[in-house]
Amino acid sequence: SEMQKKRWIILGALVWLGACSATDVNYSDKARLSQVKQICIRDNYETRLPGLAEAFAASFEKHRIQTKVIKSMQAEAYASCQYILNGNVRARAGVINRGKFTLLANDAERRYPLSSMAYLRRGAEKEMALSQGLQGQTDRISIILLDKKQ
Repeated sequence: SEMQKKRWIILGALVWLGACSATDVNYSDKARLSQVKQICIRDNYETRLPGLAEAFAASFEKHRIQTKVIKSMQAEAYASCQYILNGNVRARAGVINRGKFTLLANDAERRYPLSSMAYLRRGAEKEMALSQGLQGQTDRISIILLDKKQ
């Protein structure tokens, strides 16, 4: 019914607002975010949360962004990357409990953050993490980092 549809839209909006309360984000170059077409994902999650880098890759690909998962910590490994996703996580029960994620522009002269955010699994985010799992979390984090409307 139409009424039910409206209720879902309102509920969705509330959940989305609730999810935002669990995140703290900073943008330093919003204009450039729309130009991101390729991201190298620095995978230092293997021990803490296996599959996280791949979940991020799937999330970014939904926005037509090509990804490359790189396990190396050596700077040379990132030479051909225009953009790099860096992150630190604490995991619990196979999902992100909290984390900090930064999307970096990897220019020849310097490397600087385009966007960075802190994520906490609390409030509405707790429910969403339960129902949508890790992929749901990385989908929402990537939307925020890229400053997409959805």
